Amino acid sequence: MKPLYLNSQSHLVVQLDSPALRVIKPDESDRLFPLARVSRVIVSGHVEWSMEALFACAEQGVAIFWLEQTGEIKCRLLGAVQAMPVLSLPDLFSQHDALPSYENWLLAIRRIALKSCLARLNVSHHLCNLQALEAFLDTFITVELRHKLVSLIECQLNEKLMLMGIDSAHPVLRNPQFNLLDDLSHLLSIDYYPDLINHRKTFSACNALSSLIQLIEQRSERLDRLLVTVLAKLNRHLKPVN
Repeated sequence: MKPLYLNSQSHLVVQLDSPALRVIKPDESDRLFPLARVSRVIVSGHVEWSMEALFACAEQGVAIFWLEQTGEIKCRLLGAVQAMPVLSLPDLFSQHDALPSYENWLLAIRRIALKSCLARLNVSHHLCNLQALEAFLDTFITVELRHKLVSLIECQLNEKLMLMGIDSAHPVLRNPQFNLLDDLSHLLSIDYYPDLINHRKTFSACNALSSLIQLIEQRSERLDRLLVTVLAKLNRHLKPVN
């Protein structure tokens, strides 16, 4: 299964041609995408959907994400999926010190990720302050590029978490005090910084989204492994000591 990216400045129409999605673009041949081969759909630009196509995606568990021009997620449609739990996070509500513990863990692992990023760039990380590390890297990456990167990562993580049984109804994702999905997306986006910095011209404003999509696809399996590793670390950190 692969994600389907619909990114067009001209008008696109998506209709259901069961068991596939039919994408119609003026002056071009229609394209068919079997739903059984689509993991998620990411939409930017002018795309019109039929209700039948939307319902079919929902029924098949194919999530749809609409992106703003800045790259941030505008809205999403999450269908029902048959969850296959492979990892169980503890209930963060069960411990009185859960939130401070989670925040301390996030700060620590973010610092590790930033220092690893600098090591891959062959940059001496004499900066020990987390804010200083982030500010240094931010000088190379624009805010808009980060927004687009984080949004594309969030789309993939959303799909993977649902398959792990952590969907939008899971208590971990409904905690009003923090946003786990957003935190994970920002954390794992750091792994992409060396590519963005070493190939800055490739990710220029004119082709940033298409270049990011290609990068995300190339590193899809690595992102999946990183997600499982990070969740396992979080699980161990939050698990009560007997």
